[in-house]
Amino acid sequence: FIFTIHTYSNELKIISDNLKVNRIDQTSVFTGNVYAHNQDLKIWAEKLIISYSETDSEIKQINAENKVRIKKDEITATGDTGVYFPNLS
Repeated sequence: FIFTIHTYSNELKIISDNLKVNRIDQTSVFTGNVYAHNQDLKIWAEKLIISYSETDSEIKQINAENKVRIKKDEITATGDTGVYFPNLS
């Protein structure tokens, strides 16, 4: 799957093997070889959970699980889990 989400002035492009969208919980769950990127941020993981605002117009939180690597600017973080809040960057 290839999925594009608009985050403020950037598009977050996400590639994964599977995608499940839950409109009630306002989440999208990407699994299997997940790669998400825009001009400022790159995320690799086996699972990525995107939480949206109530209007679905902006991303509130990104949770990454399993073999996580997050790169923003010159900083790279790795681990089993990672959390990114786009509104705080």
